Amino acid sequence: MNNPPLYDAVITGVAASSQGWITNSNPSSYQEEAQAAAALANEVDSLIPTIPTGATISQRELLTSIIKSVLAGRYPTNTTPIEYNGIAKAVTALFTEFNIELQDTSTGSSSQVLALTKFPTGFLNRTDSTITFDDGTRTFNITPIGPSYTIWYHGAELIKTSPDSIIWPNTEGLGAIYFNGEGVIQFTNDPNTIDNIFGGNGIPITAFYWDVTNSKTIRRIEERHDTSLPPSVHVYLHRYVSTVLQSGGQLENFTIGAGGNAVDAQFSISDFTVADEDIQWPWVNGAPQVLSPIAQLPILYLTGPGNGIWREKTADAFPLLYSGTGGYIGANGRLPWNEFTGGNWQLTQVTNADFVLMHYFGSTDLREAAFGVVGQATYISQALARQGANREINNLKNLLALLSTEKRPLGTVIYQTANIYANTPKARVVVTDTGENYVNWTATPVFTGVILV
Repeated sequence: MNNPPLYDAVITGVAASSQGWITNSNPSSYQEEAQAAAALANEVDSLIPTIPTGATISQRELLTSIIKSVLAGRYPTNTTPIEYNGIAKAVTALFTEFNIELQDTSTGSSSQVLALTKFPTGFLNRTDSTITFDDGTRTFNITPIGPSYTIWYHGAELIKTSPDSIIWPNTEGLGAIYFNGEGVIQFTNDPNTIDNIFGGNGIPITAFYWDVTNSKTIRRIEERHDTSLPPSVHVYLHRYVSTVLQSGGQLENFTIGAGGNAVDAQFSISDFTVADEDIQWPWVNGAPQVLSPIAQLPILYLTGPGNGIWREKTADAFPLLYSGTGGYIGANGRLPWNEFTGGNWQLTQVTNADFVLMHYFGSTDLREAAFGVVGQATYISQALARQGANREINNLKNLLALLSTEKRPLGTVIYQTANIYANTPKARVVVTDTGENYVNWTATPVFTGVILV
C-alpha cells in the first residue's frame, strides 16, 4: 500500500457519500458495499505515489472531499477493480491538481487559496429558496422561503433576503441563469460563459431551452448545487459522469397487441431517483408528472437547418409523437421519424409496416423528469431496429443543445406503424428480436448520459 492514510480517506469519502443506504443491522448486508469501497480505495492508492513524509491532514481531508463529490450521494455496487479505474484516475488527477495548489499556497493568505480553488461556491441549502418560470413574460424568479437564503462565492458568504427576477431574451436556444460574484442575478446564452459558470465563475441557478416559435421553455433544469461541491469537481462530473440513475425507472405494463387498441402503444414508468452531481431528485407518479398507469411524456425532436432547433410535443396519453401532434401531420396517419436530409431536420412519415424507435430519458427537469426523443432512422425488421438502438442512443450525446449530460437513458421502445392499425397513433409496441418488451438501459454502465458500446 502506497499511502495507508489516503486509502482510509477514500473509505471515509465513500461512506460519507452513501446517503440513506444504512438501513439494515445485519453486517453481512453490507459486504458488497464494503468490497466495492475497498476496490475503489485500492485503485486510487495504486495511482498516488508514496508520500515519503506521510499524508498530511489537509491531504487526507482533500481526498475525502473529492471522493464525496465524485460519488455525489451514490455508492458503487460492482466489486471488479477495473470498473473503478476510470473513476480512480479522475480522482487522482483532481487530487494532484488541488494538492499542488495547496502546497503552493500553504504559506500564503487564505484569500489566495480561495481565489485559486473558487471554493466554496454555491447554495448553502437549496430548499431555502424557490424558483419559478413565467413563459408569458419570459420572467424567472428566485425567492427566499422564510426570511433569507445563503449563497457563497469563492469563500465569501452572501445572504439573500428578497426575491430576484430577470427577463430572458426572446432568443432560440439554451440559456442559463446565475448569480455573479456580487450576488446579482444574470442571464447568458453564450456556451463559453455557461462553462465558466459551472467552473466557479458564477453561482448557477438553472438552465433551460427557449422555444421562440411557441414561446415556451423546454427542459427547466435544476442547478442550485450546494457548497460541498468544488467547481473543478462539478465540471468533471458534468462533462464525464453526468446524470446518474440511482433507482427505479423501469418501463412497465406493456400490452403487446395488434395495433387495434390504445394500450398497444402505451406503457408506464416506475418511480425513479436521479442524481446530478450533489442534487438528488426522487420522482414519484403524479409529483409532478404522470408516470402510471400510462406514462404521459413530452416528446422532443429536431427541426430546421444544420444542428437544428428543438421542439416539443406536449405530453398526452400516448408516450410518442404521432399524426396531429407536435406540428406533424402524416399523409397516412403513420408515425414519423426525425430525418436529416438536404441539410435540414424534419419529421418524415415511416414507410408502411416499418419500425421506428423512441428513446426515453430520466432527468432533473423540474416539471417533466421523464421525456422521449423521436428516433432518427427507420428499420425493416425488429432485429435491425434493436441494433439501431445502440447507435441512435450514442448519437444523441452530441446534441448539446438538449443539455445532453443532464439526462439518463431509461429505455428504447421499438414501434411498428401501419395503415391497418386502428388505434390513434397507428402504432404498436413490438418486442425486440430477443423477446424483451424494450431495450433496457438502466442496468448498463453509463457515462456522459449515453451507453458505451
